[in-house]
Amino acid sequence: MKITVYSSPGCFDCQEVKRILGVNNLEYKSIVIGEDITKEEFEQKYPEALWFPVVIADDDVKISGLPTFKKWMKHLGKSVL
Repeated sequence: MKITVYSSPGCFDCQEVKRILGVNNLEYKSIVIGEDITKEEFEQKYPEALWFPVVIADDDVKISGLPTFKKWMKHLGKSVL
């Protein structure tokens, strides 16, 4: 599974998503808004994103926010602790 995490600097929920992915031994690509991509580029690419982090899985599943990410992980049978 190809996972990309879009995060913003200082975002606690973004760090928590990355921690959970690590605990589950899931590799991911991290893209930080303002460092790796501009805010404008991100908003143009994902106008439906409501809050950070934004997780894209296999270029198909789009998840916005930690609560939704945790539900997705549970659906996959993965740990969210």
